[in-house]
Amino acid sequence: MNDLTKPGAEKLLKKIRAEYVRGNVSYRILAEKYGVSFSSIRRTAEAQKWTDLRKKAAQKANKKVIETVASQEANRADRILVVADKLLALIEKAVDDGSIVVTARGLRDITGALKDLREIKGIRHPLDVEEQTARIKRIIKDTEEDTGNREITVVIDDSLRDLSV
Repeated sequence: MNDLTKPGAEKLLKKIRAEYVRGNVSYRILAEKYGVSFSSIRRTAEAQKWTDLRKKAAQKANKKVIETVASQEANRADRILVVADKLLALIEKAVDDGSIVVTARGLRDITGALKDLREIKGIRHPLDVEEQTARIKRIIKDTEEDTGNREITVVIDDSLRDLSV
């Protein structure tokens, strides 16, 4: 059985530590894999705070994943907005040059596309904004008016009275 405290064991120790920090592997499995005693790995790991290193490595990996996903989502959103701009330009051109025959069906198609574009671009109708603003003002007013003291009464059932303080 290898001893991690002997001279020349640094390379093996680094390999074991790296595998522990990187993965979801236990001291016992590492001990079996590298022919080192479990207690030797455990003592070394505790002294060098391997669990802290593992947590930091996991946090760093999670942060990188989150940043990558956020970047991908931002790029996707940018591409959607570019396509939405192109679609709006096509609709404008078709309306301007008269290539869209304004039938009931054509009008429904255009308004449907414009509603979709408005949703994609996050554009809200002014009436929606006014309604939301009015709701917020009403909530604030209700909160300011409701400053009275409230009394709460707790009734404990006789069967639970022994447990109460």
